[in-house]
Amino acid sequence: MKNKIFSILLCFCLLFTLVACGEAEKETERPKPDPPVVDPLDPDEEFKPWEDIPEATEPVDLNEQILIGSWVTYYRYNIASHDTQMRRLAQAGINFNLFPFQWDTENWDSIEDWKQIDELCCKYRIVYGICANEDLNGANRFSLNQIKEYYAELDSPYCRFVNLKDEPTTAVIQGTIKRYFDQYREALPNLVPFTNLLPSYGTGAFSPTYREYIQAYVDACPDSEYISTDFYPFLAGGKSYDSKIFSDMEVIRDVAYTSGKIKTHSFLQSTGFTEKRMTDLNEIRWNIYSYLAYGFKAFSYFNYVCPGESDTEGEGFYDSLIYRDGTIRDQDLFNGVSALNWQVRALSPIVMNSDVSAAYHTAEGYEGVKMLPSDYFLRPKTDGDFIVSYMENKDASQNSHVMLFNNDYTNSVRADFILDSEKGVSGLEYFNPERKEYEKVSLNDGSFTLSFDAGEGKIFRLLK
Repeated sequence: MKNKIFSILLCFCLLFTLVACGEAEKETERPKPDPPVVDPLDPDEEFKPWEDIPEATEPVDLNEQILIGSWVTYYRYNIASHDTQMRRLAQAGINFNLFPFQWDTENWDSIEDWKQIDELCCKYRIVYGICANEDLNGANRFSLNQIKEYYAELDSPYCRFVNLKDEPTTAVIQGTIKRYFDQYREALPNLVPFTNLLPSYGTGAFSPTYREYIQAYVDACPDSEYISTDFYPFLAGGKSYDSKIFSDMEVIRDVAYTSGKIKTHSFLQSTGFTEKRMTDLNEIRWNIYSYLAYGFKAFSYFNYVCPGESDTEGEGFYDSLIYRDGTIRDQDLFNGVSALNWQVRALSPIVMNSDVSAAYHTAEGYEGVKMLPSDYFLRPKTDGDFIVSYMENKDASQNSHVMLFNNDYTNSVRADFILDSEKGVSGLEYFNPERKEYEKVSLNDGSFTLSFDAGEGKIFRLLK
């Protein structure tokens, strides 16, 4: 699906006309009309969170920080400079960008361009991907040779990724992807060959089962840094979603865990397009925390900037966190997602040092998931829709954690839980991501009460 964006962006010039906006308003499948467009705000000159992060001198360690990025991320530089746009994104908590440039320009096809990109990414502490041809895929001989030259001259600690191909078939994985994965690994060992895989609803003709499709990638690229996938669950025309996303999450969690505990990456739905709605803050929070509950450690929004040249061409992309003309239509949503990004990044010391060995659902009705055992050491006191995830510490001498996730993107929830001390856990400490410190949980005869925002997850350290 994302492949179609390339041709859209490469084939047309940007049109800013009221006609396009007028045509967009005629779309009947949208749940509500477009909000009013407001002028884009300049980044806050006083807010410089990247200055709290020492600039790397060695290749950025991908095992230390949760990565949060975007697929389409920039609009035209004659509206706002590359520096201004990247600064705003860094303030919003973005620290990863597979394509750190505006797509439908040729500002990435020379070493001079990449030096300018690298300067900005180093300045704002953004890990980035490099490419060398117009379709942005690196699984070809020209790209490999060109990127070797670029990489040698850049010698940058923040240049860590090359995109091989998006959503390949099983045959392409076993052929082209494997061949160039191996060649990049040999020639550029500090560069991560990245491949985003299809969701289960796109793989029917390629492998007998989704597990076999994911396993085919791991078998072809056994030392892969990430298993990546996209699944856009929020459907147009209402508030429903495709709950089969959990089956995909469980397959990827299990294959990654049993194949050397490979890190996992997912795309988050933050764009409205044909058959998919523009998400609100609760839905985006639910999207990222549900993946965290299944152990994912890196994320890319699809997208920060609305793709395409108009609302009606291609797949009908009509809204994102930032519209294609640089305006932010819903400032509260943009600010809320920014706060969410920083909240999630604050969980890095726990998430990056843990592996989810099990993610249990407490409510029936979901395909391909594990149900919480009735005698589990931590469980809700009454019926509710939660996911209880055991986060196994990579260091066996250190305490492990558990996540409790409110699997409801519509309602906040207040619920009682039971901790069975006879199961070897004497107490809990809640990690407060705002204060970045643990808080002791008060127990009353083994019970405690929690309040969750819609789609929120909470992490607790287990005390022996």
